Amino acid sequence: MWNSCLIAVLLMCGSAWADEPDQTPSEEFDKNYFHLFDPTFPKLMREMATDSHGATETPYTVDAGHFQVEVTLVRYAHNDDFLDGHHGVSESWEISPLLLKAGLFNHIDAELLIEPYTIVHEEVGPDSVTRRGFGDLTVRLKANALGNDGGRVAVAVMPYFTLPTRDNDLGETRIAGGFILPLSVRIKEGLYLDLTEKVGNVWNKERNRYDSEFSQSISLGRDFGRDFFAYVEFFSIVGQRDVPWIGSIDTGLIYSLSENVQFSAGINIGVTRAADDWSPFIGVAYRY
Repeated sequence: MWNSCLIAVLLMCGSAWADEPDQTPSEEFDKNYFHLFDPTFPKLMREMATDSHGATETPYTVDAGHFQVEVTLVRYAHNDDFLDGHHGVSESWEISPLLLKAGLFNHIDAELLIEPYTIVHEEVGPDSVTRRGFGDLTVRLKANALGNDGGRVAVAVMPYFTLPTRDNDLGETRIAGGFILPLSVRIKEGLYLDLTEKVGNVWNKERNRYDSEFSQSISLGRDFGRDFFAYVEFFSIVGQRDVPWIGSIDTGLIYSLSENVQFSAGINIGVTRAADDWSPFIGVAYRY
């Protein structure tokens, strides 16, 4: 995996960077005292960080006793390709997928990803089919290991499993699971390099067995003033023997309306035949 070596190098560098005096107000108080039923004081809360705008995950958790809702209002995907000698077109609409987060402790939060309604329309030659319904449920636990409340490097570990609650073949056919490793490095003030490695097992219906699947993303983001953040990322999926490599270049903009409200918009552009040609989205996130 091309990200693995880079992550190892950054972690070694991060051990030195983490010792630099880079204190924040929240570090002057022992936040490990707080938990789900004894919330972190608002003045001690870290900056809001979200996962739903792109493929690259954040290593920062939601503060203990607080909650965060990330909604992708709509995500559209279009793919125009040839399959078995026939011209094929596929379109999909994901309506309001939700990522719900609850801060259990200062360094741990629980997350639930819900896909309430998806529409997929496919045309291959003279044939067409449209499928609608509920998607999968994914349960995640994020544990920050470094840099949650200060420092130039932050790392987390996220075990997850996906339940096949989908309608009409709109998701996994069996339980899937794995681990996500997000890493964030502040290169300089306002400029960030983020990487995410994901390793999981997914059910292969044709081979009647679980196959390993690996996805990687690398993102470069920059603050523009106090309210705007822009990013560009490269995302890829490899692993299953009979599934071609999927790769895309993604970009987007995040606007912070306040410390607890963010709006996001972006577009993902496929760079391999198996990827969607283009996929725009808009979203909103709220923390309380």
